[in-house]
Amino acid sequence: MAFTLVTFRNPDTGVLKKAPIGFSWSVFVFGFIAPLFRGDIKWAVIMFILACFTGGLTNLVLMFTYNRWYACDLIDAGYQALSITKGDWSTASKKIGMEIPRLEGA
Repeated sequence: MAFTLVTFRNPDTGVLKKAPIGFSWSVFVFGFIAPLFRGDIKWAVIMFILACFTGGLTNLVLMFTYNRWYACDLIDAGYQALSITKGDWSTASKKIGMEIPRLEGA
């Protein structure tokens, strides 16, 4: 189960995206379809190709790593954290392996 949920906002466009931090049940159950619902085409294509070659066994690895990669991709795209549902910022940052940039006042 995801440790927490971080809401990110792009300061340039105002677009909001939610990124769970921790284990991904959606990837475990739905595989490459989970990134499609998030609009993450890059990882959906990568996961689909890997699933074709391994018969879906890669989902057993990706369910532990996908949420971290998704959050890191959002940060790399310029998104900044607006809020966190539970836990603290430092623990969430440690789980994804990088400092989570926050909007002013967050």
